[in-house]
Amino acid sequence: MKKTHLLSVLALGISAACHAETYPAPIGPSQSDFGGVGLLQTPTARMAREGEMSLNYRDNDQYRYYSASVQLFPWLETTLRYTDVRTKKYSSVESFSGDQTYKDKAFDVKLRLWEESYWMPQVAVGARDIGGTGCLMRNIL
Repeated sequence: MKKTHLLSVLALGISAACHAETYPAPIGPSQSDFGGVGLLQTPTARMAREGEMSLNYRDNDQYRYYSASVQLFPWLETTLRYTDVRTKKYSSVESFSGDQTYKDKAFDVKLRLWEESYWMPQVAVGARDIGGTGCLMRNIL
């Protein structure tokens, strides 16, 4: 009885393993709201594939973002961003700004220090809003 039970379990395990599908390769890293690889509004140390370019548009109640990200090298990501801040006028002088809203141009850069391994996470450093107004400025580690 035990031998029959063992053979049944073994046959069931082999048939399940033969029928199992392989895990599909992931599409790739996602783009953040600000442009560049990240999750929502948080940048990550992940990088896009070398030579990849992405154009992004993000629109919500307060901000409208246009961005272009380029992965020039496996270790360098650059992003150009144009932000329209809808809740703020272009100038504090109403007659000067009219119905024009506040705009911000920015340049972001991220450098990978080392790649992910079995024991170590991938680590990158970067800066957001270089040369901009500083409205969305961040230093990233």
